Amino acid sequence: MDPVLLAAIGSRNVSDLMSPANQKECRTTIEETEASMTLDVFCKGDWDVVCWLPIEPNTTQHQPCPDVFGFDASKEATRICGSDGLWTPGVGGRISDFYPCVSSDAQGVMDALGGNADEQTRFSEIASDARVMEIVGYCVSFVSLAVAMFIFCYFKCLHCSRIHIHKQLFLSFMIHALMNIIITGDQLRFLNDQEGFRSTPIVCETFEVLLQYCKLSAFSWMFVEGLYLHGLIAVSVFQGRPNFFLYYFIGWGTPVFILIPWVVVECLYNTDVCWLGYNLVSKNPYFWIIEVPRNIVLLVNLVFLLSIIRVLIVKLRATNTSETEQVRKAVKAAIVLLPLLGLTNILFIAPPPKASDPTSVIILGLWGSLFLQSFQGFFVALIYCFLNGEVRAALVKHWKRWQTWSSTGTRRRASRSLSMFTSTTEVPMKHLYAEGARVSPKL
Repeated sequence: MDPVLLAAIGSRNVSDLMSPANQKECRTTIEETEASMTLDVFCKGDWDVVCWLPIEPNTTQHQPCPDVFGFDASKEATRICGSDGLWTPGVGGRISDFYPCVSSDAQGVMDALGGNADEQTRFSEIASDARVMEIVGYCVSFVSLAVAMFIFCYFKCLHCSRIHIHKQLFLSFMIHALMNIIITGDQLRFLNDQEGFRSTPIVCETFEVLLQYCKLSAFSWMFVEGLYLHGLIAVSVFQGRPNFFLYYFIGWGTPVFILIPWVVVECLYNTDVCWLGYNLVSKNPYFWIIEVPRNIVLLVNLVFLLSIIRVLIVKLRATNTSETEQVRKAVKAAIVLLPLLGLTNILFIAPPPKASDPTSVIILGLWGSLFLQSFQGFFVALIYCFLNGEVRAALVKHWKRWQTWSSTGTRRRASRSLSMFTSTTEVPMKHLYAEGARVSPKL
C-alpha cells in the first residue's frame, strides 16, 4: 500500500488488516481458488492489505476498500491482470490501486502536498523520519524545562521579576511539548489499531484546540519576554515592580480570545473528520485566524531585538570599546535572544515544502523546521538556566554548603561514636576502682 496514505492521513486498522490470521485465511482462500482454475495462465493471488484472488488475464479485480481512517469503505480498490498473467502496475507503479479509496477529506490533504504518487511517497518517508526526531526533541525539551523550573523554584536567590517571567515561558513550553507528545502517542496507538481519542471526533478536535492554545500561549509569553526586556533595556520604563497582571492576561488570556473565533469558524465550515489538514493554509484558509497573530508576535519581537541591539551598540561605543568587540558582543546578544523571543520561528512563515520539491529542499524544510520547533525548549533552558551565571553560582554555593554539611555531619557522628565508646569503657573502670578502693584496706 502507498506509504503516503498510511503516514500522511493517519490510517488505522492497518496492523489488524495485516495480521497473520487474516493473511493465513487469505492464503487458504487463494490456494482453493487456484486449485479450481482451469487456465494455464492467470494472475496469482496474493495479500496486500486486502486479499486479492487469482483472476483470468485481461480482467480487472475489484475489492472493497479497507475500513481505515482516510479511506471511504464504500468505494473499491482495483487490480488489473495483463494478458501475460502478471499484475499490471497502476498509479505510481503500484499493483494495487488504492487511490480510488481515498476519502474527500484525505484527498484535500494530498492535493495540498502536491506532486504525483511517487513524489508523495518520497515526501511521506522523509516526513516519517522527521516526525521521530520531532518527538525526541519535545521529550528532551520537556525534561530540560522541568529541571530548569525546579531550579528556578528551589533557589530563593533566583526569585526576581525576570526569572518569574522565564518560569511562565518555560511552563508554556512544557505544556506545548506535553500536548505534542500526547497527540503523537495517540496517533501511534491509532496506527496500531488501539482505541484513542482520534476515534471520537469531538475529543480529537478538542485536543487539537488545546494544542493550538498551548502554542499561542508560548508565543504570547515570548512576546511578554520581548516587551519586558525592551522596556528594561531600551526605554527603561520598568523601574519598579512590573505589572504581572497585565503579563498574565497577555500570556494566558489573549490566546483564548484568538481561539474562540477560529473554533467557531471550524465548527461551522470544516466538515472533515478531526478537522483533517486544518493547519494547511492552502487547504483551509481559516487557519490564518490564529496564524496571523503568531506572525505578528514574531515581527514585533524582531523589532524589539533590533532596538535592544541598537542600545547595546550605543552603550558599547560610549565605553570606547573596539569596533570588533562591539560587533562580537552584539552578535552574541542576538544569538542568545533568538530562542527566547521565538525568532527562530520566522523560518516557518515561509510556505512548507511540497512533495514535488527536490529531496534536499524537503529535508531542509521539514527537518530544519521540526528540529527548531521541538528543541526550542531545550535551547531556552540551556541558555537561560543551565549556562546562566546566577544559576551556576547558586548551584556551586549549594554544592559547597552540602559538602560542608556532609563533612561536618560525618565528624559529628564520629565524635558522638567516640564519646559513646569512651563513656561505655570509663564507667566500668571507675566502678572497678571504686570497688578496689573499698576492699583495699582489708588486703
